[in-house]
Amino acid sequence: MKKNRVDNIYLSLFYSFGVSLLLLRLPPFDIFSLSSKFATTHVLAKIVLVCIVFLLILIERSRLTKMIVQLPVSIFLLMYFFTSSISILSTISVQYFFQQYQNVILGIIIFIISILLVQKIPPRFFLVYILIMGIGAVIFDSLFAIFPTEFLDFLKSHLQVEMYALYYFNKTQNKFNLYLHTEILLPFLILLTQTQLKKNSRIIFLFFVGLMGYLALFSNFRTRAIQFIFAYVASVFCLMKVFKKSIVGISIVALIVVSLSFLVIRSNTSFDIVDRLIMSDESDVETINYRFDTFAHAFSMLQINPLSGVGLGNYKSYINLSKTAGIADRFMRLHTEETNDNPHSVFVQILTETGVLGFIAFIALLFYFLKSDMKLILYPILKKDAFLYSCIIASWTIFLYGIFNPFNSVFLNGWFWFLRGLIEGVIHKKTNTYEYQK
Repeated sequence: MKKNRVDNIYLSLFYSFGVSLLLLRLPPFDIFSLSSKFATTHVLAKIVLVCIVFLLILIERSRLTKMIVQLPVSIFLLMYFFTSSISILSTISVQYFFQQYQNVILGIIIFIISILLVQKIPPRFFLVYILIMGIGAVIFDSLFAIFPTEFLDFLKSHLQVEMYALYYFNKTQNKFNLYLHTEILLPFLILLTQTQLKKNSRIIFLFFVGLMGYLALFSNFRTRAIQFIFAYVASVFCLMKVFKKSIVGISIVALIVVSLSFLVIRSNTSFDIVDRLIMSDESDVETINYRFDTFAHAFSMLQINPLSGVGLGNYKSYINLSKTAGIADRFMRLHTEETNDNPHSVFVQILTETGVLGFIAFIALLFYFLKSDMKLILYPILKKDAFLYSCIIASWTIFLYGIFNPFNSVFLNGWFWFLRGLIEGVIHKKTNTYEYQK
């Protein structure tokens, strides 16, 4: 009876966690039509996450210390948190610091919750959740690609104004991206269709693989095309290296999808992803030059305080926004201000805002993740698990976005921490006393 009650508690926490991640996966919507940054679906999700982690700590307090000692990632996570925290010493704007600090804390909270929940909740629950969320995101993305004007008109009165400004700007540039990271679904679909699912189920899943390929190309976002290619190649590598599966079927599907997508898009648009990749338009060259300019500016800012940086969130304290004053269109002006607030690379931002100490801590954490993943993929020490490998590929697919773009909010990086937590939790579960359930 007691065991069932505990299981029900964990199940309730799992569902609450799932709803919170869903809200964070979607763009921020105003609650009750209140135009305030403190009354959005993202704020609600963050409050729920804090409540969940406190409840889990209370429930697991007797085993938590032992688990922290057993998890090698703990020391690297602590270093990352500590170096982020001490950057307040060189902060100009404390407000900007805490705006970004809460994103750091929430990323760690998501990571911890994932580790703790997967000890009690079978991984198949998380798999079903990821598939539902992923397919839903693909459908959502498809609606925006097919009906961009109607889609934005519908969202205008509900969406947080800064997010609407971003979508509005993209549409004026013939770019279609909701920043839902739909490409993370790709490894789950490819590995599952080739290793676990019955042949009848594979057709539906392969259809979504094709649809994601089309959306990545149609979006006119170079990063999305790179993410799709990476996720596909990494998934195929796992099929060959780990599962010893033939890649003929999935290769044919990929070839057909890419060919048809390219022909359809090329014949119906005057400007597509190929034009963006070869930078045939001057605006595409300008975006590259802009990134180099922000990188150079960020490195010059580092000289102010090399060890601890200029403080979390304080990159924008050193940016001159006066040049946006002459932009008449409200949404274009908002987008320009938001764009100038960030150096457009997670590495450059961490180096600038948390200094050399923060950068070393972050690189050490990433190196731990990478080393652990390579050991699992190249030299499998655990039972082969398509779910685990899919989480690994999906997490790095998300991180690829952060190399070339802003990656400083849980809307953008929340699912990276979620997937990394699942990986750590599953490994801990399989290598310790917990019985791993398929």
